[in-house]
Amino acid sequence: MPPSIEIIAHRGAGEGFVQPDTAPENTLAAFAYAWSRGVDADAVEADIHLTRDGEIVVIHDATTDRTTNFNWVVAEHTMAELRRLDAGSWKAPHFAGSRLPALEEVLGAIPEGKRLFTEIKTGPRIVGRLAQVVRGSSNKPSQTPFISFNIDSIRCAKEILPEHECYLLASFENDAATYEQGPDSRAAIGPTGAAGLDALIELVEQAGLDGIDFSREHPPGLRTRMRDHDLLPVVWTVNDVETARLMLEDGIRSITTDLPGQLRVGLLG
Repeated sequence: MPPSIEIIAHRGAGEGFVQPDTAPENTLAAFAYAWSRGVDADAVEADIHLTRDGEIVVIHDATTDRTTNFNWVVAEHTMAELRRLDAGSWKAPHFAGSRLPALEEVLGAIPEGKRLFTEIKTGPRIVGRLAQVVRGSSNKPSQTPFISFNIDSIRCAKEILPEHECYLLASFENDAATYEQGPDSRAAIGPTGAAGLDALIELVEQAGLDGIDFSREHPPGLRTRMRDHDLLPVVWTVNDVETARLMLEDGIRSITTDLPGQLRVGLLG
């Protein structure tokens, strides 16, 4: 087994009901679970949105209906309003009273030697405030990499926070690499043969990024090209040990999963 494996807990305790008994996704309790003894994730992944009053709240969706007791558009409400929502009852009654955390709270909870992958879910307008919040924390730049499907947002993050790792999120489907370009619009590079993969690499290099955070199912030529261009790989979302082993054999050391404890036991014993 390779000496260096980074297990990244997706949304802390996993998406939705993948782990029914763990704390609700993207809450402080979920992140604490991921970092707890017995689970011991090396990093967690959290999603961020900008509130109406220019603060950064940790939530995956642009609306609150899936994971709180109200159906609001996140960008139309203040942090104080969003903090009053119940972000736990949707999962189980005993999680009632869980709150949507501010990014500052999550940054302040990162244990020594652990990392937080922050996914920028919006356009680049959030990046200025993101830089203020991150620079105001006590964490080392190496502890707080950024990821985003939005090429404009992640390019802006790298320009403003060059000391932090920045990765373009890419999903491979229908023989194309899909990401986001501009406000709420999807872009694609395809077909994902040699020319398509070279175009993706060129896009990432032109943005000055450190690597690509790509989907579990991806074309075999991607890793070779990334190695040739010294780009770092992260893969999402791997929930079974067999697939994780294949990723490790391909030289991928950072694996995002909904099941961090199970994956660690399966890989490391």
